[in-house]
Amino acid sequence: MSRIDNLGRLAGVWLVVALLLGVSALADDDRVTLRSGDEIAGKVLELDSQRLLMELPDGQRRHIPRAEVQSIVFGEEQAPPVVVRVKVYSADDEVRVFVNGEEVASSDELRGSWVDISESLHDGANEIRAEVSNRTNVWAYRWVIDAGGQRTTFACGIPNRSGCSSQGRDPRALGTMDAGRGWIYLHRREGTVEVETEQP
Repeated sequence: MSRIDNLGRLAGVWLVVALLLGVSALADDDRVTLRSGDEIAGKVLELDSQRLLMELPDGQRRHIPRAEVQSIVFGEEQAPPVVVRVKVYSADDEVRVFVNGEEVASSDELRGSWVDISESLHDGANEIRAEVSNRTNVWAYRWVIDAGGQRTTFACGIPNRSGCSSQGRDPRALGTMDAGRGWIYLHRREGTVEVETEQP
């Protein structure tokens, strides 16, 4: 049962649609209208036949006698934030990662730890791709996308050994080669993210 259902059953509250009140509720906030005509935005924490406990936007809590409450409009529950990270586990010689055409971090940062790319993503489809640069010997790569805990790996070859030879590619080619491409589909409001891959 949802928070709205629970609170509604506890207090027998009359839920009024914001349009009928002539009021546009703040996104994700609960809105309480008092019998005096005043309106309060925040989060309803507790509600019974005697009182209402509300957390205001500044973090303070306010107790309101139930008899003073005319109506309550509950806001939408926010989905937890989606975190998308990337990391390069191996690179011979260097791997660079781009999101929507912009490089997300230096190659050293990507090799050292997970790099959060959440802020580089917009709602909808986001292109993510990588390039591997080879200056000597063979080339190889292994990098990973962690999207909300689900990991997608792009890998080819073994550094300093066999190199990447998939789909007839030359493992000793010098220069810059594709190292994987995909799409990240992000929907922040719903709290969902999906990854679709295009291996080279």
